[in-house]
Amino acid sequence: MALPLGADDPATETVEPREYRVWLTPRQVRPIGGVRYDVVPTYLEAEELDVYAALEVLRRPGAVACTECGADVALGPLM
Repeated sequence: MALPLGADDPATETVEPREYRVWLTPRQVRPIGGVRYDVVPTYLEAEELDVYAALEVLRRPGAVACTECGADVALGPLM
């Protein structure tokens, strides 16, 4: 059963707001007409980490490898 984004209970399909962040490159971003972007926080894209730098970051408390892109599978055995 597919649930709406953020659904907590499949029986009632109650939805709680959730924050969703995604990293995009400048080529992936296009403005939507009539929408103001001057209040949207933006960050410069970081360079891709090499394996050693990624492992160092993953050693920080609370850090987890991405399950969507497969970083958890690729880096898991090395941790």
